[in-house]
Amino acid sequence: MKKLLLILTFVLFSFNANAEKEDFKQWTCYEHFGEDAKTVLTIGYFPNSYKVGESVGLMSLKTNNKMLPVFHFINGIKDTFTWGEEGSEYELMISVGDGRSWVYDFTRVKKGESTKPSDTLNCKDRITIQKDPIEFENVVKEVGWDKSLYKY
Repeated sequence: MKKLLLILTFVLFSFNANAEKEDFKQWTCYEHFGEDAKTVLTIGYFPNSYKVGESVGLMSLKTNNKMLPVFHFINGIKDTFTWGEEGSEYELMISVGDGRSWVYDFTRVKKGESTKPSDTLNCKDRITIQKDPIEFENVVKEVGWDKSLYKY
């Protein structure tokens, strides 16, 4: 009987831990399209954070393993991420299908001017992983969103 109770307790706690995880749609981005390409960054978003046309997400740069909050939205058929001091100094657009992706740096672009991509990456293999809800809460808080405004 004790053994059955112990197993039941373990199963219940395991199920609850998994049920509390947040879905996170993530891409891995490589420096080029060759077989020897190194990972440059991972980027993704929490689909449950959708609010007024955008979601919040996280980007991890492999150069320093720093996690940055990002905004995600759909631009035509491309997944688009923005980040920076004001939230839109940089942009990463990921095309559907082949993983071709463009990085834009708007820090020196005057209002009304256009710019060309500063880099091209190969972002592929979008997967859904599970993230700790604390990470989700922290990024929503960091970008200054009111919890009552997003779908959760």
